[in-house]
Amino acid sequence: MKQRALVVLGTLLLTLSAQAQDTIPLYSTALAQQKAQLAQSRRPWIGTDLSRGIWWAYAALNSAQTPIYYKPISLIVYWPVRPRQLEDRNAYASIGYATYAGTLRRTVYQRGQSAHVRAGIEIRRKKLLLGYGALLANWSGEGSILFKGPALGDYLQPTGPLNGLALGVEAHLGSEIDLGPRLALRCFLRTTLLAKTRNALAIEPPHLSGIDWLKIAQTGGIGLSGNINLVYQL
Repeated sequence: MKQRALVVLGTLLLTLSAQAQDTIPLYSTALAQQKAQLAQSRRPWIGTDLSRGIWWAYAALNSAQTPIYYKPISLIVYWPVRPRQLEDRNAYASIGYATYAGTLRRTVYQRGQSAHVRAGIEIRRKKLLLGYGALLANWSGEGSILFKGPALGDYLQPTGPLNGLALGVEAHLGSEIDLGPRLALRCFLRTTLLAKTRNALAIEPPHLSGIDWLKIAQTGGIGLSGNINLVYQL
């Protein structure tokens, strides 16, 4: 009787041991997959703002004697700081540069360039994007005031160098569209509140790099932008 009980017990132990050995590879595979997914979620994203191309098309259509154009470019990097299943929190940094020429307030012509740096935090919950951050932008160039001359023709009076610096806080809201395992479009609207330096002639810039629509006074203003970022995860 005892021998039979020992045989049964031994058989059970062998069966449990075999099942455990079969289960270990399954757990190892699952753990490896989880580690791979976590490593993937921590990889940075890089991209560019496709909506800047709209301004290049606008510039191409304005090729009159006094061209009116705004030619911007912008690059962006997202760095995951809190990857989760339902919510990702990414730090982002963007740099951009633009050249411009055209009219401001009907009689003032300006030509110059602008650059910006922006940084902040973006929360991605499912496909919804919510972000906040800060913007630092500068501009420099020259201007001319147009005086209409019905008898001797028009006259342009140079204003000399024009430059300044703007600092703003901003927020954006948008959505993400997946294009592949590592490729996505991030579309959003952004609003920016600005404070700026004042130049001697109190002439504001016609454009600031990183901002589409600008309403600005002597020491401050507001900007609105629409962005379509094409991003790729490294």
